Amino acid sequence: MDVDATERSTALLLRTSDQAHLQDGHFDSERMLKMLNESIEKALDDGFAGLRTCGDMSWLADTPPGAHQVIEYEAVLNQLFRNVHGLGMCQYDRKRLPAHLVDLAGVGAHSTLVVEGTHLPNPNYDPASILPGEPN
Repeated sequence: MDVDATERSTALLLRTSDQAHLQDGHFDSERMLKMLNESIEKALDDGFAGLRTCGDMSWLADTPPGAHQVIEYEAVLNQLFRNVHGLGMCQYDRKRLPAHLVDLAGVGAHSTLVVEGTHLPNPNYDPASILPGEPN
């Protein structure tokens, strides 16, 4: 793949954690959700079938301001991606993040998981315990 050409065509957007999750040095769930929604709309306006996004959540290791919002953010993402032309994948690296955070935000908030390259349904997914009122 010619990364530069793909970026120029807007088929590939690369953002650092500072440009996405941590604008202004803190995490803001509503800002991220707005940015994702606008990115989906732009992709559709640009003629793409939708948006696929992937976020490396390793920025949580530094516990930046607003990090406490990430559990609810992940739950709301499930709702967002149910209703739009988009897919999201959150990467929680067990080697870089505390186990309790991976278990709660990475595992607990997602209906499916990729473990050692295999995509699996998450038997521990309980949306009601994360965001009351979210349907199973």
